[in-house]
Amino acid sequence: MAGICKTILISILIAGAWSCDRSPDSKANDDEQQVGNVAKVEKDAGQTPPVVDVDPPIGKSDDNVKTKRKKKPAVLPTDDWEIGIPDGPPQPVDTTARVGQVGVEPPVFTKKVSPKYPKRAIKIKLQGYVVLEAIFRAEGTVEDIKVLRGLGKGKFGFEAEAVEALKQWTFQPGKVNGKPTDVRMTIKLDFVLQ
Repeated sequence: MAGICKTILISILIAGAWSCDRSPDSKANDDEQQVGNVAKVEKDAGQTPPVVDVDPPIGKSDDNVKTKRKKKPAVLPTDDWEIGIPDGPPQPVDTTARVGQVGVEPPVFTKKVSPKYPKRAIKIKLQGYVVLEAIFRAEGTVEDIKVLRGLGKGKFGFEAEAVEALKQWTFQPGKVNGKPTDVRMTIKLDFVLQ
């Protein structure tokens, strides 16, 4: 941000706002010297200077004066933001009804399969639960199963066993305003030693 302020201030100085009491000859020399200083100051700030055009002084012919033209891009390199190319297309909006919304009825489960207890977890007597989210389709299938909360930091296989058990559940479809439809629902599966 400070570099941009310096660039604006230097641009105002180059434009001649500060040199109203000088003659055209001294102004031309100062402009040439000032252009070099601008490049040095901005280079020190780690930024590319803006495009700078130095026109011949008023009252001088083009034959006697050599003009300096420095053309550099007015693009400031930065690591923390970029303008232009988006990261990708927008993510599709999930239009599946969620259990808990107004007018959405949960599916009625006709068969629940308990998950298998991982053998390694039995040895250390680890108990708890896994939270899954899934879409229960109107056709009677379970899809898009996601683990929202695991157990044992994924080292024992509780999550995989919970997903396998949920795929075997049967149910009557959920309803939206009385019509069977796909619904998204969160399920908690307990792992308790008997």
